[in-house]
Amino acid sequence: MLNAYPKNTSNNDSFSNLNDLQPGDELFMSLALVPLSTSKQAISNPSGFDGYRWLRGRHIDGVANILAVSPLSVSKSNNDEALQQASTSDSYFQRFRTRIDIGRWQLRDHFYRDWPAQTTAEQQARAVTLSLLTGDRSLINRDTKDLYQLAGISHLLAISGTHVLFLAIVLGGAVVLLFNRLCPVVYRYMPRWQVRWWVMIGAAFIYALFTGFDVPAARTAWMLLAIGLVRLTLLPISTMRVLLALAVLMAWQDPYVLWQAGYWLSFIAVALLLKYEDTSYQHTTEALRSSYDEHRSKGDRVLYHALRAGRRMFKLQFWLFLTLLPITLLLFGKASLWGLIVNLFAIGLFGWVIVPLNLLAGLFYLLSPTIADSIWSLVSAIVGNLHELIGWLTSLPALTDAWLYTPVNMAILLMVLLSIVPWLLPRGLLSRWLALPPLTLLMMTVYANQQSLVTVPTLYILPTGDPYISAALLQFPLHNQSVSNSKDRSSLAKDNTSWLFLADHRPTATQTMPSNLTADKLSVSLEQQLGSLSVDKLEGIIVQSSSTVLTDTLNASEQNMVVSAKNSELLPLAVAQLNQQLPVSQYWQAGRSERWSAFQQASKIAAQSKGKTNISAQGCEQGKTWQVASGDLSIQAMTGWSEIGDTSVWDCTIAIDSSVPIQVLRYNAADPLKSLSVNSQTKIADNQLDTDHKNSSLSRLVLDTDTHPRVWQMWSLLCSADSNNDSMRFKNITWLGHSASQMTTDVISRQSINDIITYDDKPLEASLSLNIMDNGVDAEAMSP
Repeated sequence: MLNAYPKNTSNNDSFSNLNDLQPGDELFMSLALVPLSTSKQAISNPSGFDGYRWLRGRHIDGVANILAVSPLSVSKSNNDEALQQASTSDSYFQRFRTRIDIGRWQLRDHFYRDWPAQTTAEQQARAVTLSLLTGDRSLINRDTKDLYQLAGISHLLAISGTHVLFLAIVLGGAVVLLFNRLCPVVYRYMPRWQVRWWVMIGAAFIYALFTGFDVPAARTAWMLLAIGLVRLTLLPISTMRVLLALAVLMAWQDPYVLWQAGYWLSFIAVALLLKYEDTSYQHTTEALRSSYDEHRSKGDRVLYHALRAGRRMFKLQFWLFLTLLPITLLLFGKASLWGLIVNLFAIGLFGWVIVPLNLLAGLFYLLSPTIADSIWSLVSAIVGNLHELIGWLTSLPALTDAWLYTPVNMAILLMVLLSIVPWLLPRGLLSRWLALPPLTLLMMTVYANQQSLVTVPTLYILPTGDPYISAALLQFPLHNQSVSNSKDRSSLAKDNTSWLFLADHRPTATQTMPSNLTADKLSVSLEQQLGSLSVDKLEGIIVQSSSTVLTDTLNASEQNMVVSAKNSELLPLAVAQLNQQLPVSQYWQAGRSERWSAFQQASKIAAQSKGKTNISAQGCEQGKTWQVASGDLSIQAMTGWSEIGDTSVWDCTIAIDSSVPIQVLRYNAADPLKSLSVNSQTKIADNQLDTDHKNSSLSRLVLDTDTHPRVWQMWSLLCSADSNNDSMRFKNITWLGHSASQMTTDVISRQSINDIITYDDKPLEASLSLNIMDNGVDAEAMSP
């Protein structure tokens, strides 16, 4: 897998050649090869998505980062030259793949024409149309992907059996029709069904290769071949057994396919459909034998059959939703409740209208691109209207909390199995009422997991995928506070307040590797993590690192005072995107932020976002405070002096004071309920604490952000005396920061810090000398 991260303007110019590559082109470049098992893409797993399994399941063994591109060594060739060059050096299959790649590229280029002149809605309708034709999703933006995920119809964007089977049926029928008219003598040597079967097999495999030969498309092609062979040999084998044998054979031929979500969802969904159709066919046969239609008028019969078809469709959708829900939660960690409603009409619309028209347009594209464009315009209009309908539905307040997050373990899987066993077995063998107890227990378990996961104040350290970018979530249950007003305590017991803290800990005086993390990836990861922790709103987001892109008030003399100003817009941009996904009451930003409003609007335009929610930025300045009514929780800024024209003192360290200790956990993406406690790297002995510390009931947690020593030098000059008196009120003070922090031993002592924890699990340099000092004090105390 190739990655390109340009670091300067010259690299940007040379890297621009990558955008013009076509199948058959040659481009010389310098690469840094990294095995997949040690690459950042495989190790980083902030949201629970296993990147290593996803890449390895697609036979990617390593990652290559592009270091330099030679602009003079590009070999340009047209498509015919590329095919001729491939024919002299590659195998037949490789030449065939080259031809397929050229066809995919030509289609993408055709859809991309006049792209800037179209509106965002028109662009995304065409992008989805292209995805349904070739499986290329590169033109679909994040908002459209989020819309499909929220509606529970992301599976419709994949090239599935519907696409392959429809194209195979159309081509098979067309060939048989031609033979009927022009050459019926062929049927003397081969039965008609075999002619249709061979054409369908060829069309299925060619189209599956054209779309990337993913598991759903490959499964359909191999199923056509296997079912035809069963009919050809007259073997008494059911379709269910053929499906099971094919699943085993595909896993045996490529064990890594077991790591693909499409493998499990595809085979399980088809198996459930086969089982449902067998049962439904029996009931339909019994209904047809009844005399209902004999005593009703024609209008009543039409209404009856329409209601019966709607009832069968709803039962099928409800059956698939419930049975696939555990697998979906196990594979993706979340499921959308909107899928139960939207799929009722979306599946039929895609399967019977959009996909057939799209494939017909693809066939006409080979003969007459003008006719194909007319059909594609109709398909894009239908898709665009569908997007508007889904957007309107998902904005309704009926299902505000549409996401279902719950960890799936063996207990939940066992409850699901016990619930569906009576329905899988033949009718009458077991009473289906026996499914009610495990189903009730399952619903109670899922509901309990949807509620707040914390009953004590907790700070989760969230993984971000970048060693210098930190994210922490504070959840403070309000029922822990002593309420002094007349508000009903039972209503508070259901609430908690949540704060999100973001920081960039890259030191300004030290060169570090640039971040490969993007705002899109960070906001998506944070949204997933917050959802899995049952956080549907935030009281506030605090960005503790300053960003000079939010200010234009630094004059030349002030800029000379800046050692190394950080121009990262990563964290503010992530806040702007996260604010469109869930309600945020407050936003504190370190440093100056007078350009935040313009920046927020520009980020919406760049992301082609339709969100209208705006949030104002408040300065994270030394002394700024927020607290609950009872005073049992307060958040205070310890550092941050933006009135000084030096960005090195703009970073904002936060102190969280609470009436009960706050436990610090490291977020477990696979199972948030099993997030582990973070061990303190340095713990000062209790005999060094005075009596006032021991008798106090308050605790303090310090979230440190400092990229330059001047931050704590300024604090020592302005706030050290007040901090000495303030720290006397706390029984325990815990420091949480990065190992690259500029914190000194003197500052640690002045703040009376008891425990030291780092985000990256590496030792803090100041704490190492503190350990030596503590060991020396202990040795003196023990000596006679």
